[in-house]
Amino acid sequence: MGKWAFASDYIRLYALYSEGGIYLDSDVFVRRRLDDFLHHRAFSAVEYHPGIAEERGSKELLSSDGTSKQKGTIISGIGIQAAVLGGVKGHRFFQECLSSYQNRQFILKNGTLNTAVIAPSIFAVVAEDFGFIYRDHKQSLEDGFVVYPSETFAGHLNQASSESYAIHLCAGAWRPRKQRKVIDRAIKKLKKWNALRVLMRKRPIKTKVDYKVASAGRVELEVFSEAGNFLERDVLGMQKKGKYSMTWKSKDLPAGRYICRVRNNSRLIREFYLVKSPLVE
Repeated sequence: MGKWAFASDYIRLYALYSEGGIYLDSDVFVRRRLDDFLHHRAFSAVEYHPGIAEERGSKELLSSDGTSKQKGTIISGIGIQAAVLGGVKGHRFFQECLSSYQNRQFILKNGTLNTAVIAPSIFAVVAEDFGFIYRDHKQSLEDGFVVYPSETFAGHLNQASSESYAIHLCAGAWRPRKQRKVIDRAIKKLKKWNALRVLMRKRPIKTKVDYKVASAGRVELEVFSEAGNFLERDVLGMQKKGKYSMTWKSKDLPAGRYICRVRNNSRLIREFYLVKSPLVE
């Protein structure tokens, strides 16, 4: 059958309920430390895919305040992020999510698989009893469960921002093969664009950066700390449309991890991650 990702939906809940801690899918890219969430009894984020929500008419199932018109209904495209989830041992939310699986059948009577039983939707339905509404903003729910905006733990690279702590790359091993091919192409494109390329050297005083200017105009390099704090900006000047290469000197930066972004007329055209070791050659 090979649908192990569905088994992991239950297993992650059992582990969190039994032991506590932070669960991450294997295809989650963590950009910043998660220490900022450890004071919560439980935490996650909204998982919001507006295209899916619009296509499946999810808005029609919601009241003006974001609550479900019929409690317990699956609201497609809006749920709770299951790829990044944390909490204390024995939290009631995990317990109630586990209980919700008891009466669900994965193999239906006609022999087909109930692949609609996905964690983000189930988590959202359970969270309704904690005060969750289907709106993409921070929500402080009952029993110290805090749900952050979707960009905090982005459900897709396109949803990531400077405020994102982690990005779910959605490898989709549980999906049909045709759908996985689409996802694989997106991940390959991501790698080609070097969005997650980590440049590791003992003492990277100089770093070669290749980039492509889509429209003539101002080009600049921005450098941020791992926590997302702005550090410096180097203006590369006015450049015409085309491919370019530059050498960036990072000798003035102390050892650490840095997020570097190249912008063309304020539009992001290249992002890479630099890890500078304190080791000396």
